[in-house]
Amino acid sequence: MYLLVGLFALGQIFSGFLPVALALGLGVLGYLRPDEKIREALKLRKEGLKREMAWTLDRLAAVMQTGEALGPSLHRLTDANYDWVAGGGGGLFIAILRDISAGLASNRSDIGALIDEIRATLPEDVPELDEFLQLVRANLEKRQPVVEQLRALSVTMRDELNNRIEDLAQKAELRIVMVTSGVIVPLMLVVVGGVILLNLRSILPGG
Repeated sequence: MYLLVGLFALGQIFSGFLPVALALGLGVLGYLRPDEKIREALKLRKEGLKREMAWTLDRLAAVMQTGEALGPSLHRLTDANYDWVAGGGGGLFIAILRDISAGLASNRSDIGALIDEIRATLPEDVPELDEFLQLVRANLEKRQPVVEQLRALSVTMRDELNNRIEDLAQKAELRIVMVTSGVIVPLMLVVVGGVILLNLRSILPGG
């Protein structure tokens, strides 16, 4: 489609080899565009997952700290009556917690297979998610306490998010300074200088 649109549109403006070459370039762009959109969607999915994990793990740790086991804690955190605990219906991470909770509620004993099945459906290259699933597996299979580890992971992820926000804020401030110094200040100098020159011309003899 990019190629056909390019041939039609550019053919109305240019002639000869140029529109064909440009249209072929558009065709290559159109061929690569779906992969680019998929990469963008995966990136947004990863960012959303990590953001939700950062603000949900400490809630899970808080529920478990009351003495609840992991299974009942997951059910409590993801149940419709407790949506407020997770900040609403939730996104991908809450869906992961629901899947784990549903697997435990069905009395599955193959915890490793359950975790592997859930992990296979999720984005790759999310080490925080792998760490969380390892903690879940250690708790369910070996009965290891994981409250402090969950809380520490949550703090680490929140700090990372806050650092990213501060970095974006600093870059935004730098762009504002560059725009101000490179565009607004010269325009103000031109305006003020123009007014001064006009006044000087009116004051000086022969002005």
